[in-house]
Amino acid sequence: MAASALIVTLVCSQQIAARYGLPVLAMQWVALAIVLASIHPRVLNPLIRTLSKLKQKSTDAAPFTLQQYPVAALLGELGFLVLRGLGFLLTFLAISPIDSGELSLVLSAFSLSWLLGLVVPGAPGGVGVFEATAIALLGQTFSPAIVLSVVALYRLISVLAEAAGAGMAWLDERK
Repeated sequence: MAASALIVTLVCSQQIAARYGLPVLAMQWVALAIVLASIHPRVLNPLIRTLSKLKQKSTDAAPFTLQQYPVAALLGELGFLVLRGLGFLLTFLAISPIDSGELSLVLSAFSLSWLLGLVVPGAPGGVGVFEATAIALLGQTFSPAIVLSVVALYRLISVLAEAAGAGMAWLDERK
């Protein structure tokens, strides 16, 4: 998930490089390389073995190991994140018009906000972290009131979509 969010952020970060320069862009590429390397089986399998030994619970099941790089999972998560980003973009367009040059900024800010909301501990569902990051990243280009409205509406749409999906799964199980 983190790798996918970083990929989308990097692909859409032309304005970040223009505003903050190459050092920030270089740090993003280094972070992406570290994340992509960390999910490689040569790195992840020894880590899983070490953590299972630290757990000190004897189980008869063999520890989980990756046989190959998880490309399908990475592409699936990338598709998931792009669809969520398009949802955020459409929500933004419903509230306020966006110039075509700002589309990549909005998608990049969404991806980074989503990533920080995902990885910050203690915030259930990233509530507050996603919103604060999106406002901080987009507040310089757009009115903070517009950004706050978009973020709140997007959160409402996301919660309603997840509740509808859970309701349909529950109805499907009752058959």
